Amino acid sequence: MRQKFPDVKKVRYVGMDETGEELRSNGLETCGGTGGDPQFEKPGCYFNYEEIAKYPFDKDVGAVICGIDFKISYSKIALASMYIQRGAKFIVTNDDAYTMQSGYRAPGNGVCIAAIEKSLVGPGGKGLICDKIVTGKPNPEIIDLIRGQHGIPESDLSKMLMIGDRADTDIALGNNAGIDSCLVLSGVVQSEGEAKSWGERDELYRPTYVLGSFGEDILMTPEELANL
Repeated sequence: MRQKFPDVKKVRYVGMDETGEELRSNGLETCGGTGGDPQFEKPGCYFNYEEIAKYPFDKDVGAVICGIDFKISYSKIALASMYIQRGAKFIVTNDDAYTMQSGYRAPGNGVCIAAIEKSLVGPGGKGLICDKIVTGKPNPEIIDLIRGQHGIPESDLSKMLMIGDRADTDIALGNNAGIDSCLVLSGVVQSEGEAKSWGERDELYRPTYVLGSFGEDILMTPEELANL
């Protein structure tokens, strides 16, 4: 935020307390967050259409940041959308649709984002009326940030490996950044067949390696990987 948008001093965020703590530790003023607007989160209280005209929008909010929020509510979704419509930048931490938890697909941050995006669709249902900036996976700037923080030269990219269980974010990050990637079959993608289908869908989702889980030998040979 400080590097890309130095003029933004205050943000409204959708997310848990840890997101707010990270933002404030980097010198940003915040509003919203886990508790949302207290007047709408109390039992029996809610944000409705009549509240919009009299809502005291904060003119200093320069960006809306969306991370996973386990207390998501209509008021959080509505106000995030409205601040973006007023000109605030739309920034998301990641776009993961779901994560595997106890054998179930648990909705991820992508679901929170989708709820906000639905009211930001452009004319004719095409695109959005604003830019959406994904700061997390699969944005390769994450790797640039890591390299900068640890003094890793570009010549050492070949020594880096992105490991993850999602083809469309984890593996895409590796490919976007020009580093090798390893898809583990212990999370979102759970079989060699799924790994192959992702690779067929888009070259960006094709991993360098496939593992059953951490500590296991590579399941696919280089020849098999080449045919994904």
